[in-house]
Amino acid sequence: MRPSESTGDLFDGLVQALARAEALPELTSGGDTVDYLAARLRQNPDAADLLISPLLGGVEYAALKNDQEMLRRAAEESLHEGRPRDQEFYEDSLRKLSRKVARLVLVVDQFEEIFTIAQTLDATGSRNDFVSALATLARSGRVWVIVQSCAYPKALFQNLAGVLSFCRVLGLKCATRLAPLIRLLTRCRSIRCGI
Repeated sequence: MRPSESTGDLFDGLVQALARAEALPELTSGGDTVDYLAARLRQNPDAADLLISPLLGGVEYAALKNDQEMLRRAAEESLHEGRPRDQEFYEDSLRKLSRKVARLVLVVDQFEEIFTIAQTLDATGSRNDFVSALATLARSGRVWVIVQSCAYPKALFQNLAGVLSFCRVLGLKCATRLAPLIRLLTRCRSIRCGI
């Protein structure tokens, strides 16, 4: 997801990204609309994992059933083709088959846009709630949240408190990693001049 490309606010963009065909289309398969789900997240961003986890459980179950059916067919084909060793292998694999854990990867590209785009400039509460929803998803153990940022130095300095706050919410210790970057940036003449 890229914050500036979402129609509506950050929560609309988050739900749109999560409901994509390559992500978790089951999110809207029950008849819930993106708008409805985004509204639910806005009301309770700390419950974002409750929106995702049951659906991932369904994905896990469907994958297990698919694997079981595939192994059963392979065992039957091996039996009909007179390959008993293959049949034993497939049946043994079927007995050992277990439910896999489904995980989701959410990439937030251009993360600095939550601090700079117009729709969030006056929406500090909305921005904080969005960060809270991302943190909840990351802590769930079911969603890997990857945040990519190419913040321009001016945006970084103006919103450093917000970046550090996000890291604290996620439980990251990034202040020590940012310190050398900030020192380097402040030594650059063009940055000190505001260019």
